[in-house]
Amino acid sequence: MEARHLLSLPEILQSVFEQLDSDPPSLFAVIQVNKTWFLNGIAILWKKADTDALAKVSEERRQIYASCIHKLTFNGSGDEEYYMSFQDLVFTNLREVSVDAYRPKTGNRPNLLPLLPPTLEKLSFYGGDLDLEVLDHLQTNCRRLQSILIDSPGSDVTSTAFLNFLQRSSSLEDFSFVFGMQHLLPPDTISYLFSRENLKSLVISIIISKDLLDQIIDTTEAPLPMIQRLTLPITAPAIPAMITLLEQRNSLRELSLSIDGASDIPSSLSRLTSLEKLELNFRQETELSSEGLLSLKHLTRLRKLNIGPDEIYGGFDPNVQARSWTDADFEAVISHMPLLECLELHVQCPLSVASLASVGHHCRSLETCEMLPEFNLERWPDIDEIWFPNLKELTIGGINAGAGPYTPDGPKKVAEKLKLKCPRLEDLYVESEDAYTEAVAAAFHDLG
Repeated sequence: MEARHLLSLPEILQSVFEQLDSDPPSLFAVIQVNKTWFLNGIAILWKKADTDALAKVSEERRQIYASCIHKLTFNGSGDEEYYMSFQDLVFTNLREVSVDAYRPKTGNRPNLLPLLPPTLEKLSFYGGDLDLEVLDHLQTNCRRLQSILIDSPGSDVTSTAFLNFLQRSSSLEDFSFVFGMQHLLPPDTISYLFSRENLKSLVISIIISKDLLDQIIDTTEAPLPMIQRLTLPITAPAIPAMITLLEQRNSLRELSLSIDGASDIPSSLSRLTSLEKLELNFRQETELSSEGLLSLKHLTRLRKLNIGPDEIYGGFDPNVQARSWTDADFEAVISHMPLLECLELHVQCPLSVASLASVGHHCRSLETCEMLPEFNLERWPDIDEIWFPNLKELTIGGINAGAGPYTPDGPKKVAEKLKLKCPRLEDLYVESEDAYTEAVAAAFHDLG
């Protein structure tokens, strides 16, 4: 077959044009060659287009582009005209819809149904008046729907109707129920979610107590059988039973717990060796022990570790301390986490720059590092020519100038050394407002 004929085949063109997905100017030039290239090129160029771009297209040509779009995002009441403009369009390739708080000025609900096609795989509903008509439409017409996020849905739907929707929506496997969901998530509904066989991801804001967890375990043969990602608030007494349940789930990759009540880092976490992401956020003032810290060394697959206060539910930013932590204890843990890419340690502790250096030495893939102590960077141990080869963002409590006054060019020298030793570092953030710390931060940003 001649080359010119090959370049008229849709499957060939699609494969070629996909290579230009990250180069919109070139893709725009391509679609102007001929009609065939146009129709195949806009399928790539327009799949990430936003509602503003679609609204600017003339009405007689809008359907051509609507067929290419994969995601629609409506950002609140300011997008009311878009709902009306898009009612008659057919979105044959739409995969994801995100709806922010939307209540038309007339007081009538928006008609979302035409914007929720059979191809839909993910729906995010950030506030508004969710009603039974929408839920029924999702259940009967959106059989590919895998992921749903609901935040502040209003009071029109009852808990019984919501449970019925969940039970009838067999394709769903990813659930995120954020704020304003208490009336829709009574104990029976939470028990059902835990029992769901195809559940892979669950994010809920309803606190899991020991009594509720015991009830779930007693009435469900195998809770969370396929869970990969779990995010929830939990009382401290319920943690041992939760970890015992989860250690039997080798599919678990991400665990995020907001802990209510006095608690240390649970040593039983050491049994969850399949974890790649761990977040422990404390709602009350907490003193963490060295024993709790050392238990984490068994989590050798971690790519992200976050320990600190729960800044959303913890009131006035509860203080999380670890006065017994030592540099040696910290290195004993961090040396077992070579895959770590993100470390967020929002803990008041007496660690020195030796601990920061041990992170750089053992976690060479690290891109984000946040640690609260103040560090004397001049005393960085001479163990690596490059401190952090891949670090892009560093947040620390402050930068200690050491004993005695510092010279006028001291902050600039420290900033230049940071640039040299952390060649990919883009952002430096500091918590302290002392003159030396701010001078180093300013010098770093001046270097560009």
